[in-house]
Amino acid sequence: MKKLFILLTASLALASFAFAEDAATIVDKSVSITPPEFSITNISFQFFDKSGKLERDLVVDQYGRNRADLIETVFSFTADADIKNTRLLQAEKKGKQDDKWIFLPSVGTARRVSSAERQKSFVGSEFAYDDMSLRDAALDTHTMINENVSKKVGPATYTCWQIESVPIKKADSGYSKRVQFIDKKTYLPVFVEYYDKKGALLKTCGIEEIRTETGVTGKSYPIRWKVRMENKQNGRATLVTLRKQTIDKQVPDKTFTQGWLVSGK
Repeated sequence: MKKLFILLTASLALASFAFAEDAATIVDKSVSITPPEFSITNISFQFFDKSGKLERDLVVDQYGRNRADLIETVFSFTADADIKNTRLLQAEKKGKQDDKWIFLPSVGTARRVSSAERQKSFVGSEFAYDDMSLRDAALDTHTMINENVSKKVGPATYTCWQIESVPIKKADSGYSKRVQFIDKKTYLPVFVEYYDKKGALLKTCGIEEIRTETGVTGKSYPIRWKVRMENKQNGRATLVTLRKQTIDKQVPDKTFTQGWLVSGK
């Protein structure tokens, strides 16, 4: 009888293990969430100093297109004289490093964002250029820290997996590691800790609001509606809030070209 009990216990443990998702699978699902086929979004970028005082509020139009293994996004700044008509195009390819091009009115032409620039601030915010796109799961090794942890982000509380992600190639990332809290309901990384090259906590990024939005075709998507990036070393923060969004209404192909970056039309 004792042997039978041991065998049954072992079988149950193996079954539980077999159904459990490993860290790499969870992260891959997190970055592989299918976005809308098209999106048109009006966004607010709010910059706060270390005392919490609002310094600046930028208005951005974002256009998105999802085609199989290629996700393209355009950011177009529509206000503020010193940044108006600045535009960024990024192309995220499954299994490859994404491409980014930027148009600066002062330069007058679109140019590729180099690897050396990817950790620089995006238009003065606490987001780096690389923070604006998803990182391919295959570029990191992933370790489960906690399989069931409650994480409060802003007014929301999520039940999460806590996973450490370390770059396979150190030169391939501006961070020594990331610790991600991935929501079990949506697979969204609702809170991420970014560590600098010396291993010190540099930034945190939290999704303070998730909304389920329905597109013109009737399909629904979990949308990051409010996201806060806080720099733990300089005390500054950037809050990104979606103000209006239209989903799955076709965006003209020309929008996702370097020519459109320059002309805006």
